[in-house]
Amino acid sequence: MFEQFATQMQNSMKPMNDLMAVSNKMFEQLAQQQSTFMTAMVNDGMAFAGSLSGQSDASALMDGQKTYFAGVQGKMAAATQDTYSVLTDAQTQASEIFTSAVAPVAATASVAKAAPVAAKPAAKTAK
Repeated sequence: MFEQFATQMQNSMKPMNDLMAVSNKMFEQLAQQQSTFMTAMVNDGMAFAGSLSGQSDASALMDGQKTYFAGVQGKMAAATQDTYSVLTDAQTQASEIFTSAVAPVAATASVAKAAPVAAKPAAKTAK
């Protein structure tokens, strides 16, 4: 009997374990993406600052700044798309886990709805 209880408990906790695994994977991917993004931003910033040190021409400075900020904008857009992709995948996986966990309960509920309900006796009215 204890083995049945332990097995039933493991089966009932499986969706939660799966959700935690999806969540952990999502956070690992987001942390890696953020680390890569910040490293690229710092490296680009340092390269831009280094390019400014020898410049005295205002036109060249403005062109360099324009190029730098265009690169920043492109990297931010790519990072946003990557983040959205990771979050969407995690949401899809969580939805599938939730749906598969609720399916047996929904099937039980539909069987319970289909079962006939015994009629209640009529209430006595006071005279």
